[in-house]
Amino acid sequence: MSRFNCIVYGITDYALNTVFQICARKVFTLVNQQVNIYITKNLVFGFAFEDPEAFAALQAAWELMATGTKSLREMARILEDQGVRDRRKGYKEYVLRPQTLSGIFRNKFYAGKVVSKKYGDEVQGQHTPMVTEEMFYRVQAILDGRNRNAAQALSRRSLDSADFPLRRVVTCGRCGKSFTGAWSKGKNKLYGYYFCVDRCGPGSSMPIKAVDDVTEELIKKISLKPKTAELINAFLRRTYYLRIGALQQMRDQAEIELKKVYQTRQQLIEKNMSGVYSDDIFKEQNKLLEEKIKAIQATKNDTVNEKYYLGAISQFIRDKLTDLAGTLANSDLERKRVLMCSIFPQGLQWAYPGYSNTQISPFYLCSNEKQDPKVLIGALEALSFEHLLG
Repeated sequence: MSRFNCIVYGITDYALNTVFQICARKVFTLVNQQVNIYITKNLVFGFAFEDPEAFAALQAAWELMATGTKSLREMARILEDQGVRDRRKGYKEYVLRPQTLSGIFRNKFYAGKVVSKKYGDEVQGQHTPMVTEEMFYRVQAILDGRNRNAAQALSRRSLDSADFPLRRVVTCGRCGKSFTGAWSKGKNKLYGYYFCVDRCGPGSSMPIKAVDDVTEELIKKISLKPKTAELINAFLRRTYYLRIGALQQMRDQAEIELKKVYQTRQQLIEKNMSGVYSDDIFKEQNKLLEEKIKAIQATKNDTVNEKYYLGAISQFIRDKLTDLAGTLANSDLERKRVLMCSIFPQGLQWAYPGYSNTQISPFYLCSNEKQDPKVLIGALEALSFEHLLG
């Protein structure tokens, strides 16, 4: 049934919704064939019902994707491990591919909408939404931020090794080249060494333990004292509570703007249905409204305070920054490199033996300057006084 016939026969909004679901039978069937999330109970009316197990798995996948920490390939592997498969005609199952998952994350059907591919009209479906509209647009923003057309880097040998975490972080004090690492075969076992790539001068090879011990001593000196961590957390709390009101106002304003845009789009649909606007004008204006909705949803997402849980951040500072040596020892290779580069942005210079001319990042340098007991007491008293006044 065409949209023109809908006007002629005066079909109600509910009936129009059903019509769109009839027109969307192929969408329902496709969803059912791909991952068996929705099962089409009635092919005449196209009503869709969720498959509880697959529904819960993919719903969790949306939430994980919304964090922005996983790629489509990683998400496909996670769902594959959970038993979610790509089911096609004949109910034959295949491995869920990233391309298929991309189509799922782009489909408004999972947000409870039924969209006409030809005209771009959308209505609220009769099926159970898997995600909220806010989460749907959050995932769109994450997908849009990734350049899938970028040329893939050629495969090359990895220069990182868990056995030598300081490789390319420590530099030679004689020539400025980066240290590398390797194992040397002894009579009964292997011995690990850091050394300058140019082997400049005698004694250029340093045992792993010698470099690690010096690094650990340096890190211990930079670790924050408990009182310093308390001071930083006090500053965080003050800043957080000062800004939370403004963030909430931004969120409330975004909600108002979003309602206005939805009203405008509804008016646009009605005028298109009545013949005031042609289909071409409708498609053009609807596309602009969709982009505006995405922008407003992005604004709402940027002001979500739950992702910046103050308690977890404060606990992280107390646990990790007061014992940097322990944090370094218990971290994996990637986190070790991130931690070392955050403390020493210019790297560490080995002076045969020990480090020299070490530049510490402004944050850790300033924090260490605040370690003076008199400074700590004065700063904490000032913050406590401000808190009482507030």
